[in-house]
Amino acid sequence: MLLPVAGGDPVGEVVDAVEPGFTKTDLNGNTGVQTVEQGAEIIVRMAKVCPDGPAGGYFDRNGPLPW
Repeated sequence: MLLPVAGGDPVGEVVDAVEPGFTKTDLNGNTGVQTVEQGAEIIVRMAKVCPDGPAGGYFDRNGPLPW
């Protein structure tokens, strides 16, 4: 995907989806099986992926998932 930017040069963007897992939060009445820190791990890891890293994928903390 190429996006226009203010300078006129297109910039490539990497888009991935993540599944944080069943995380213990107020939203589910704290019935999740993992901590917020454990759920956030895949989110942070994928946010730090280099531009030449995986693109268009769906991931959990164990790796790629099928769409």
